Amino acid sequence: MRAIKLFGILLLVLALLGFSSHPVEHINKKPRAVDLVGTWELVSSKIGNAENYTLRKETIGYKKLITPGYFTWISYDLESMEVTGLGGGKYNVGEDEYVEHIEYFFPAGSNLQGVSLPFEMRIENNQWFHSGYVLERELNTEQGEYVVVGRTYIQEVWRKID
Repeated sequence: MRAIKLFGILLLVLALLGFSSHPVEHINKKPRAVDLVGTWELVSSKIGNAENYTLRKETIGYKKLITPGYFTWISYDLESMEVTGLGGGKYNVGEDEYVEHIEYFFPAGSNLQGVSLPFEMRIENNQWFHSGYVLERELNTEQGEYVVVGRTYIQEVWRKID
């Protein structure tokens, strides 16, 4: 009988330790790829040296769909619902970094296919903050390949909608 009581107390202590450590792990955890899986809507952004974020509800809507290993984003006219742009490919997540490896992009001529774009990132309260540089490329007609001619710093805030 005493062994059963000791076993019960041991189980209770282990259960309490398990429950008490879970919230601490949740608060301190780093973003992981699984945290990104879902559908996101662009809430606001800053481009270049802008001082304030621009809310993204005027005329163009942006959504990003993240699955395990792949992403796709789409921009569309909010009134007509016509697609104005899209892109996607593979991605990977580091400790505080999200990297898009662009495999396709529309409209054609954007010159981003084959480019990897690293972003610093964090997730807070169902919002995904990421910032980094988008490359500007032009065709070098002498070499027959695209070369980087500039870069623009962007900061985006996405809200998870599913």
